[in-house]
Amino acid sequence: MVDVDTDRKETVQIGKPDVMQRPRNREEASRMIIDDMATLCEGICTLMHLGERTGARSSAESLWVCIRHLTEGFASASYTAFETHDEQQGGAPTKAER
Repeated sequence: MVDVDTDRKETVQIGKPDVMQRPRNREEASRMIIDDMATLCEGICTLMHLGERTGARSSAESLWVCIRHLTEGFASASYTAFETHDEQQGGAPTKAER
């Protein structure tokens, strides 16, 4: 489960159900992290397609917003910005911005 609450000190909390077996070593932990990243990506893709179908935002725009979040998140260890619909400024970057 991914829980995002900007009013909380720890803005993002990631948890697993209690029934999940905890990794016993570094290899199992690495495999679990890779699997969890794949699961999150699938969830994001599902939300992008849902946004496209409902007319909220095109999948292409959603993709660029996600790329921007990832890029900014890696550029700064203190990155905590979460863009909401009301805070959205622009959409997909222009060719000059890419």
